[in-house]
Amino acid sequence: MAASKPDRSSRMAPASLRQSKRVPLQQRINALVEAMHRCLATAKPLNFSEAAHREITEALRIVAYESGTSPAGSLLKVQYGDGSVGVRLPLQCLTAAQAQPAASRRTLHVGTLSFRHLDYDDRIDLYLIRDRETRTLSNAEVEDLAHSRMKELVEDPVLRGTDSHLMLYQTGLEPLVIGAYRAIIGELLVRRDKQLPSLIVQPVFFAEDESAARGTLWE
Repeated sequence: MAASKPDRSSRMAPASLRQSKRVPLQQRINALVEAMHRCLATAKPLNFSEAAHREITEALRIVAYESGTSPAGSLLKVQYGDGSVGVRLPLQCLTAAQAQPAASRRTLHVGTLSFRHLDYDDRIDLYLIRDRETRTLSNAEVEDLAHSRMKELVEDPVLRGTDSHLMLYQTGLEPLVIGAYRAIIGELLVRRDKQLPSLIVQPVFFAEDESAARGTLWE
C-alpha cells in the first residue's frame, strides 16, 4: 500500500508560521510590542534577529499607529544578531485613515525576496530583492537595500498618482521586512502631509491560505 502524501500546506508553510506552537502568535506579538516600548523608553536598541517576520510586522503596525509623547513620533534603535546596526525606525507617528475599498484601487502584488517560495511566482508582479543579492550582505545592508527598493517603488509617479493597493507577500528575512516597512511608514507620512492619493499595504504571510495569513492593513 502506497504511503500517503504529506499535507501540502504544512510542507510549504514558512517556518515563521510553524514555530513555537507552545507560545501563541498573539502572545509573541504582544511581547515584542512590550519590548519596543521598553527600548523606546530607555533609548536602547532592539535586536530584530530574535523574532520572526510575521510578529515583527504586526508589532510594528501596532506601535507605528500609537499616540506617542511627541507629535513627530518616536525613533526606535535597531540592531541585529550579526552585530550590524540598522537605521532608527519612526514609530508612534501614523494615524488610521478612512480608506476606500481595495477593489477601487490600482493593485500591485510584490514579493519581498525571490527564490524562497517559488509557488508565489504566479501571483507576484515583482520582487523587491533577489535572494542572491543578499548572500554577501550584513543584516543592516539587507535592511538598507530593502528600504531603497521599497522607497523607489512607493514613490513611483504611477502609484502616487492614484489610490493604490500594495499586496506584500513576505517570504522572510527580518532585516528586509524592517527596511521595507521603514519606507512604507515614510511614504504614508508624506502622502498625509502632501495630501496625495492614499496607499493601502496588505501584508500576506502565506499565499496558500491568504485569508488566514494576512496581516493588519497599513493605510
